[in-house]
Amino acid sequence: MSRKILEIAFSALLFVVAACSDDNPSVSLVEPIADESSSSVGALSSDGGVIESSSTGAVKTARYNLWDPAVDYKVNTGDDSTGFWRTFGDNLFGHQGESKVIFPVELEKSSTPLSSVFKHCDGLCGSIQPDYLMLGPWAGVEIQLAKEGSTADISSWGGICVTYESDYSISVYLKVQVDGFDSNSLTKPFEAYPANYLSETTIGESPAPTLFNLFSTNEVQTECMKWSSFDVSSWAKNSGSSQISKVYTGDEAAKEIQSIMFVIQSRGDDENKVFNIKGVSTYDPSNATQGWKYPDEKFYERFPVDDTLTCLWKGGLGDTHVNTGYNDRDEYAGMLVPFDESPANSYAHIEYPAYPSMEFGPYMYESVIGECSGFCGTMDFYLDGSEYAVGGITFNIAGSTDDDYVFEDVQDWGGVCVTYFSEKDAYLNFVVKDVPYENSPKVALPKSNELVERCFTWNEIAPNDPNMGRAVGAIQFAVKGTVDYEKFRFNLAGIGKYSDNGACSIETPVITPKSSSSAWVRSSSSVGTSKHHKLYVEEQCILLTDLWNFVGSVNTGCNRSEDDNAGRWYRIEDSSAVNKSNFTQPLKDEETIYLEENGGVEFPDSCGRNHHSLYEGGVCGTAEFKDDYFAGLGFYVAGFDHENGSLLSGDVDEKWGGICVTYASEADIDVVMNSSGVYDIQQLPKLPKVTLPKSSKAVTSCLPWNEFKSDDGKLVDPKNLTTVNFVVYGEKGTRKKFNIHGLGKYSTYAEYDYSLKCPIEEHFVTE
Repeated sequence: MSRKILEIAFSALLFVVAACSDDNPSVSLVEPIADESSSSVGALSSDGGVIESSSTGAVKTARYNLWDPAVDYKVNTGDDSTGFWRTFGDNLFGHQGESKVIFPVELEKSSTPLSSVFKHCDGLCGSIQPDYLMLGPWAGVEIQLAKEGSTADISSWGGICVTYESDYSISVYLKVQVDGFDSNSLTKPFEAYPANYLSETTIGESPAPTLFNLFSTNEVQTECMKWSSFDVSSWAKNSGSSQISKVYTGDEAAKEIQSIMFVIQSRGDDENKVFNIKGVSTYDPSNATQGWKYPDEKFYERFPVDDTLTCLWKGGLGDTHVNTGYNDRDEYAGMLVPFDESPANSYAHIEYPAYPSMEFGPYMYESVIGECSGFCGTMDFYLDGSEYAVGGITFNIAGSTDDDYVFEDVQDWGGVCVTYFSEKDAYLNFVVKDVPYENSPKVALPKSNELVERCFTWNEIAPNDPNMGRAVGAIQFAVKGTVDYEKFRFNLAGIGKYSDNGACSIETPVITPKSSSSAWVRSSSSVGTSKHHKLYVEEQCILLTDLWNFVGSVNTGCNRSEDDNAGRWYRIEDSSAVNKSNFTQPLKDEETIYLEENGGVEFPDSCGRNHHSLYEGGVCGTAEFKDDYFAGLGFYVAGFDHENGSLLSGDVDEKWGGICVTYASEADIDVVMNSSGVYDIQQLPKLPKVTLPKSSKAVTSCLPWNEFKSDDGKLVDPKNLTTVNFVVYGEKGTRKKFNIHGLGKYSTYAEYDYSLKCPIEEHFVTE
């Protein structure tokens, strides 16, 4: 989005509460919404109704029929005492938060204090300053539509259209008078209000190659929402503990409305984020920006071509299998899966924008295809001395046997069409009967910075083979890499039979992906390393994933049974009566549900996971010290005996070789290894450890076993490891935040002579 609203540094403006009567609606300050128990409501008003565009006195024509910041000081409700913009924070409804909205410029000292914001932003723009002591802090702005103690009927609007740009996802609530809904402390204050939402309009500088991102423009959007599309939460509808006085539909709420609230909830990644509401109009779907992901019927008029006879698979439909004509033979026939045909120890690795299913099955990659509207990801290569690595996406025509493909006749296809985007040259590889794999027929797919479709006849694929297509086992979208650590994005979006006019009807993206080059390479000479500790702050990497990747239990490889708790996390804090330390996490209400089964540890969105990348999470929290002590997190290597509570040990000596940690922390972290078989946190300072230096950025350090020593010189015994612990120390009255983003085996990652620091933008520690 345009960063004009960041040209002047944001300044936190303190909001002053001042009462305003209905007889005198003008005040000189922007006020926060009063609590439900308060008898006064703040308002912003003015003596005029238009804004002169220049010294000539020319009057601007309104672009939006309810509120245009270039013309209107308030929303046009037909009542001079309503329609004012107001701010609020998480001190409503009896909450004790201090989150608030901040603006990029000082408010004017006049009867129209927000005029300076309207003029600077050509809208109502700002950012939220969260109070991270609250669980899921929130703040926002609202349009006051009724006088205090009364309601208004705006059903004639039909709904609203909001023109905006935002780095945040914004919830839109129709505030009505509902009693009792906040009596359940586990609910949020807004759950009884009919709601809709405005999605983020920005996708970042290097987004995942989903079709939604490829089609996005980072421009101002207009979202039109009918009243009937607003709905209350499932809790308000279905909870047996709900005490709310009435469950409103959107249409009902529009007839008894108090205000429209735009609520932004912090995800812990608020730095440099902004929003700008640029206009509000009554409902008119013809004004809405035609979004690619959620198109209406009008949108589909651009695609009159019926491709059902030629298109065998289109990712936008969410299908996981190519319609080969032999799908009834085997549930895996036509299934799209990644493949790797790299020689020796080299490999091609793909990072996906969504988590695949944990177990291999015919629908394992359904979540990836759904997110990508295709099969997409970021691929990188590790050569390990080989000349090349090769990988990509493949599908079998009719399934496979234990040791070979099942070859079938698809010659009636006439050839193949493929729709794709790739930042690196790719090719189609055809696995055919009685032809060695290395000699398989191939056709080139040149790199493209937009979505393209290329079609090939069987004769073009294998010019000297009239039987080409009669015995095909698999078709592969493949990419070959000859440069270590090269990284590029791709999306396979459609596969079809040969057609002169193309097989699959898919719109061409309106912009090209944001990349300074077609692929990027991390040169080994650009990274400094030391003998063992590799503390990196570069930009690109292979993710630390072979032990733990951002959520759930650690994959220790030492599980003995399903319920032995191997890899399960736990908190480290002083649980004695003295209570010298606590470890707390920034959990939202819904994230507390599984705390008990997760050992009291969760993996909050606030640790880093967000809409743009599901691969930026972590396990984070704050160590609070009531006395000089320590606190933190740990996990079991092999679990514990449920009968006597003793710790079970695992042999990870050669299996791990040590440990790599991606982290950020306000204090040094001691990585403490316990091979004593006794769980007693008071003994942790005496055990073998390595200290990681504090860092406000997410960095990675790789530690071999021989670096773990106790203060008296004892080494860790990795053949009998029971727990791994991450401990920070603090003085009385202090608080220290830290975030563990990923764990890897030293044996996997230590020899990489390039940055292990992933492009994780740390927010929890650096807020």
